[in-house]
Amino acid sequence: MAVHDILHSLFSLDHVTFVLGVSSCILGMLLVVVCKYTVSRENSDHTGKAAVYSSAQCKNADCVRCSAKESLNAAIQERMKSTLEFSARNSTIKLSDRMIKSFKHYFAMTNSADRIDNSNQNVRASNLQNPSIFYMQNLSSDYCFEELTEYSEYDKVLTILKSSFEEVREEFDGLWSDFVDEIDADGWQENSLSDGGGKWFTFHLINQGRRQTLNMNRCPATSHMIKKVETLAVNNCIFGFVTFSVLMPGTHITSHCGATNTRIRCHLGLHIPEDCTLTVNGQDLHWTEGKCLLFDDSFQHEARHSGLSSSSYPRSVLMIDLWHPELSREERDILQNVFHSDLLNL
Repeated sequence: MAVHDILHSLFSLDHVTFVLGVSSCILGMLLVVVCKYTVSRENSDHTGKAAVYSSAQCKNADCVRCSAKESLNAAIQERMKSTLEFSARNSTIKLSDRMIKSFKHYFAMTNSADRIDNSNQNVRASNLQNPSIFYMQNLSSDYCFEELTEYSEYDKVLTILKSSFEEVREEFDGLWSDFVDEIDADGWQENSLSDGGGKWFTFHLINQGRRQTLNMNRCPATSHMIKKVETLAVNNCIFGFVTFSVLMPGTHITSHCGATNTRIRCHLGLHIPEDCTLTVNGQDLHWTEGKCLLFDDSFQHEARHSGLSSSSYPRSVLMIDLWHPELSREERDILQNVFHSDLLNL
């Protein structure tokens, strides 16, 4: 039996529901404390000067990075504990040292609000890297990846994405035109921007690991392309997204950190006007139509479309999450099962 199948059998809904019922009283008080903890804190920016920032929060009740984060802690901890215990008594699954350390770090970080800052600072490579849910230790901490040519599998994925550019953009144009012309707004969402201003729209094909079947049916070529790259895409896991993302002129997505450093976020540029900037780890990056921009979104980042609505047009990209290339297949399987998208059904 494959590692993926063994682990997934451990985390059936019935099993998790039973364990949560037993542990809820013990963890309840801890979760209340953690929920009151604020992610706003003093940090150091890339110049070395003190900088105070607060991580942008959305209002989606199901968002694992924001609203739903604390409610999942108990289930995630139980899955980690089950994986550690199973690995200790069964040679079928061998956890890497960094996986064991990362799980223990998660326990320390979520079980003591007073230790969250210190616990993170001890393991992170940069003060501007602060994943909101899970930090995997001993992964390279490059905030931006120019290419992934040294990893042949990933190079193939990027080639597929870039060669699909015209088809993907054509399908996006149809979806966006129907939305703007109020012909069909189904599937589109307006995201919260904290106080950044402007408008940010998304059309999810995969949302936190869950396929959005109706949306995917409306763009068959893009969906077919996703199937070609799904072996390296973060799939059936709460960390995984494939999304059309649109910034209107005058929009600022305020500074925030993503959920984990175990993924690399890829943006395929579809329509890129001037005056659009993605700032990651204090460094300005720029999209290009038909090319992939790769970055680690566990670093502090923000996006701006500084153009005027009277003379510019929306910035649009296809966003797709890929596993960090240094993760082994076994590590990806373990992470997929511990953070499986069925957590959202609990």
